[in-house]
Amino acid sequence: MRTLTTKGYVWVVIVILLAGILWAICKEQQISAIITEPWYTVELMVVRAYCPDEECCGRWADGHTAWNNYEIQPGDKFVAANPDFIPFGSMVTVPGYNNDLPVLVLDRTWGGLEVFFDDHQEALEWGKQMLEVKIERW
Repeated sequence: MRTLTTKGYVWVVIVILLAGILWAICKEQQISAIITEPWYTVELMVVRAYCPDEECCGRWADGHTAWNNYEIQPGDKFVAANPDFIPFGSMVTVPGYNNDLPVLVLDRTWGGLEVFFDDHQEALEWGKQMLEVKIERW
């Protein structure tokens, strides 16, 4: 059986140190990539407005959203999106809506994005706009 000499131990320590340094460098690059990677995207989208009445929602005008059957309250601010592209519970910032503060995706639509208003007239006044929307990842 062979035993390590002092010279052999030195080489083992050097190899371990070099492996540790290499690992730390790789780990730092991964961490910096995670930190610098944006946690949101900005998408140019068609944004329409809707309200809870039958004129906007048709047969789904029951005062609830598609997300967990959430009961709409007066003054609520949220958006409807295609959940295949922007999942329920995501935060979205729409310029000119809710004082430019993020709102939750609580309802479903199949094209673009729809901002919710309590009042049909407010929804008509908003109309349809092409906007750069910030979509936060979670």
